[in-house]
Amino acid sequence: MKKLLFLLLIMPIFFGCILSDKGHNSILIVNNSENDIYVVHENDYPDTIFHHRWMGISDNEYQTKVKANSSSDGPLCLYWDIWETEFAYKTIIPSDTLIVFILNVDSIDLWENEKLSPKKEQNPNNAVLKRYDLSLNDLKKMNWTITYP
Repeated sequence: MKKLLFLLLIMPIFFGCILSDKGHNSILIVNNSENDIYVVHENDYPDTIFHHRWMGISDNEYQTKVKANSSSDGPLCLYWDIWETEFAYKTIIPSDTLIVFILNVDSIDLWENEKLSPKKEQNPNNAVLKRYDLSLNDLKKMNWTITYP
């Protein structure tokens, strides 16, 4: 029984987001640039800076990276709920705005590799290529797709 429960919990990691007929549990990221990007989100709007998480972004490439000239729903996939619910109940998103950061892979990797002795020019805030402040209505208008650039 424990093995079956474990398999059910881990399957979304291997097979991606499960489609829901009640709403959207993922937001598609389309990377039209020539470079790989990292995509992360923050829920504390109107925060004005990118907060580097203690858990390394590059350590979770399968969850955050979108290759050049490709698309992925992995970085903004909810395995436990749908985005509409997160906006409605304000448990994860206390405001009406989701912040999505598009990050420079090389800058983040360099900063994380040298975070024990970081230099001023390796501030992870310098790695932000684009910031999107998105409401539920914005996401609906965008057909649940964020296109970079």
